[in-house]
Amino acid sequence: MPIFGRTYCTDTAVWTEEFRRRPPEGYLQIFLLEEGSIAVRLNQSRCFLQAGALLFLHDGVEVSRLYCHRLRARTVLFTPDFLIPELTIENFRRGALAPGEAPAVPWSRLFLEWDAVYTGVLPLTPPAFREAAECMDGLFRQLGNRRADGWSGRARERLKELLRLAEREYTGFVGQYGGVTPQLRQAIEYIHKNYDKDVSIETLCKVCRTNRTTLLKNFCALTGMTVGQYIRKYKLSLAKEELLLTSQSIDEIAVKCGFKQAAYFSRIFRREEGLSPSQFRCQKGKDRGWESDG
Repeated sequence: MPIFGRTYCTDTAVWTEEFRRRPPEGYLQIFLLEEGSIAVRLNQSRCFLQAGALLFLHDGVEVSRLYCHRLRARTVLFTPDFLIPELTIENFRRGALAPGEAPAVPWSRLFLEWDAVYTGVLPLTPPAFREAAECMDGLFRQLGNRRADGWSGRARERLKELLRLAEREYTGFVGQYGGVTPQLRQAIEYIHKNYDKDVSIETLCKVCRTNRTTLLKNFCALTGMTVGQYIRKYKLSLAKEELLLTSQSIDEIAVKCGFKQAAYFSRIFRREEGLSPSQFRCQKGKDRGWESDG
């Protein structure tokens, strides 16, 4: 079957094996997150997704769910030849029908062009989210009506509409980060992958093959923060996820998010948030209903 769709809902345990494995071999996969939130690891990248986002996966992406909160999502899986008969998964990865040809599928970048800014997760504006939901509604209607003549053509058109919408939103999303040089992308990516280690300016300079002055100047111009401030803010954002969506202790979260001492973590957290980690968890998470995979 070249295309099929399913619903994922944590509250009713529908299709609960999702977000725990890679897409089937030869398939591409699109998730539309309609409600709630989820933290996942996609290969080596950790991502936090909230309602109103699209997620694009291919069969080379290993998916590991960390935890989720009242999540409802719909997903469609399809082989590339459902949209273009001559397009194999191998040619799709290359971006062309044959070696040396011009790209036949500009939307391939939604699935393939991952970097420090974009890792398959595409936030949508409210109007775009409503449009995406309408596309998914129409697509699911056709997938549920396979006995009708012409269902596959109508499903194909709805899927193309969804991809055109996503391509438009992707262009705007990535355009916000036009000032990201290859060196800065490497620096941010390295920080995101090694936040639980000591990340020094010297290490980043070696990774990015640039000098200290250039790195610090460009990093501050892009983020509005020093490297140390950015690392601290990123680790605190991960800690807030853990506080709201898991039952782990403050000490466990401190270590997991790269703070060597719980006392230091609590001091930094209170300074930035105006609350202790325990107060934050209690105040912000009274109605969280978290579900964790450990």
